Amino acid sequence: EDRLLRFRSWFAIKQIMDKFCPDIIHINSEWLVGYFGVMYARHRNKPCIFTFHTMWEDYIKNYAPFVMETVSRKIGRDLVKFYLKRADYVLAPTPRIAEKVREYGVEAKPALLPTGIASCDFQIEEERCDRVREGLFERFPNMRNKKILLFAGRVAKEKNIPFLLSVLKNVNRRLPEQQKAVLLIAGDGVFLPELTTLIHEQGLEKDIFCLGYVEHQYLAYLYSLTDVFTFPSKTETQGLVTLEAMTMGLPVVAIGELGTKDVMQG
Repeated sequence: EDRLLRFRSWFAIKQIMDKFCPDIIHINSEWLVGYFGVMYARHRNKPCIFTFHTMWEDYIKNYAPFVMETVSRKIGRDLVKFYLKRADYVLAPTPRIAEKVREYGVEAKPALLPTGIASCDFQIEEERCDRVREGLFERFPNMRNKKILLFAGRVAKEKNIPFLLSVLKNVNRRLPEQQKAVLLIAGDGVFLPELTTLIHEQGLEKDIFCLGYVEHQYLAYLYSLTDVFTFPSKTETQGLVTLEAMTMGLPVVAIGELGTKDVMQG
């Protein structure tokens, strides 16, 4: 993910688009690929739809820590406003994100269109469930006979995962030895090496286990095998993993901010 596009790609993209000859351009990603979409819509006089689903004003500081936060937040807002002002139609996944459009001073009235999840992705087989459970315990023996907290998602700074380290320590201080909890982190991302270092520095390597990237179908089994889904992010426009976990009957504890609060109806 997070692949980069080069300016010289414009000519190849334009040729592909002209051959495809779309009726509507839907911008679902900002930065250069989104810019190409906006420019193509303008050059070919096509209507343009923009889905606002990323709070870049909160994210840029994590990718460019050398930039002052006030500057990075302005860059993030201006980036999103560029697309909001040029779109013929704006989509927002939750009411709180739609409100952000008004806060940005853009007159467009967004239509609410939450991202759905496919129920077929969460049908599991009992036999495979047993294999997944035993595979987890074989890879992480200290997980056996413990209450398992689960985090699933991109391992990035904006997900606020280090917050869970202190949460786990506080939880375990209140539990008897035979009821201790562990944290399973399913996902990959640029923050994973730094997170692994934090886990070791805090002496939590026997309590926190990083699975790395997992396929979506495998994630359904993790939802069914763990005890609580934890979601510490404060910048989500939706937080779809919370909905996935609840679909599987897994209790969810999350920080009630932005889209997460809307999705969980908190």
